[in-house]
Amino acid sequence: MQELFDFPKINHVAIVVSEASMATVVLNTDAFDNLVELASVIRKETIWFHVDGGLVILDPERRNLVQGIEQADSLAIELSRSFRALKVWFTLKEHGIIKLGQKITDNCQQAQYLASLLRKHKEFIRILCPVILNIVNIRLEPEVEGLDKLNDELIDLFNNELLADIQMFGIAAASTTRVCGQLYIHICIVGHRSNLEDFDIFVDTLIRIYHVRLLNLKQSINLVNQI
Repeated sequence: MQELFDFPKINHVAIVVSEASMATVVLNTDAFDNLVELASVIRKETIWFHVDGGLVILDPERRNLVQGIEQADSLAIELSRSFRALKVWFTLKEHGIIKLGQKITDNCQQAQYLASLLRKHKEFIRILCPVILNIVNIRLEPEVEGLDKLNDELIDLFNNELLADIQMFGIAAASTTRVCGQLYIHICIVGHRSNLEDFDIFVDTLIRIYHVRLLNLKQSINLVNQI
């Protein structure tokens, strides 16, 4: 990490701000920066240490992920749009930090439960990376007899159509994300009313839709082969 800051100083001017992220938004994968290591390097330089995010600090089980956040010069919690600070303030006053922290814990545990259900179908469902917080990224990779492997473009289309079906059935408000050029179905669990039964229903419906889509895909490929 030190190498990132080994650059020529001009007139004693250095980087003004170094930003750390608590859950990398660009890739939507819950990747965490090592704040302790980052802070130890930054303190040797003329750098302002800014940390973006960090809401997981309210979750007692995952608070260790933000170890070192107290060394930040500034923190950012998105409150700048439509005066959302007032809503957050009222929520904190009404429910308190402990109850809100429990909801974060619940969502993270639900993500773990969802991942455990999806692993039962690992022959065609790929989970992008270990589930740390409340995000699960999946990619369904259908196998078609007679084809060694479908190309990425066709698999992307297959997952896009699956997602459209999921949204049409109204069982989840999932979205998509791209990692290393591949499309994944992005599931971010934030509902305070969510329960484990919801995820049983989601996976059952997902598998049912998958098999319908797979049958349609096979029929389309057979039709093309006959032409």
